[in-house]
Amino acid sequence: MELLVTMLIIGILISAGVYSIRSARTSGEFTSALASAHAYADSVDAYAREHGDRYPTFPSAQWPADSADNGPIDLRISSMPHQYLRRVPENVQAKSVLFAATPDATKPTIVYVSENQGTGYRIEVHVPSSESSTCAIRGGNATSSSPKDCSGR
Repeated sequence: MELLVTMLIIGILISAGVYSIRSARTSGEFTSALASAHAYADSVDAYAREHGDRYPTFPSAQWPADSADNGPIDLRISSMPHQYLRRVPENVQAKSVLFAATPDATKPTIVYVSENQGTGYRIEVHVPSSESSTCAIRGGNATSSSPKDCSGR
């Protein structure tokens, strides 16, 4: 009987530990994706400052789908396009966080959406392991209220 009680207590402690580890992993994935999303938001804001407060659309000539990780580009000098993203975030380069047009079901994903005919944007951060780990960074005249704002986390 005592052995059974001991095994039960050990089982409860192990399950609590697994839950804590899983929660910490989700939190770490979210924080990593959010930091990268802020880098993309900075590049989009820099693009808008040089283009009369117009934000790039994705995918488009200003932000080609085949080089989405690189962020928006300035095509005004065709021989040497200017990139606004100073450096592709390491977690995006390593593909531990994806930059895509739609959320991925298995990996943390950053999704860029242009709003109001290019006068606003939102950058969504999705972490598939937790419904509460979805939020957005907004800029310009963004009007959508879903998902929740990342700054309120």
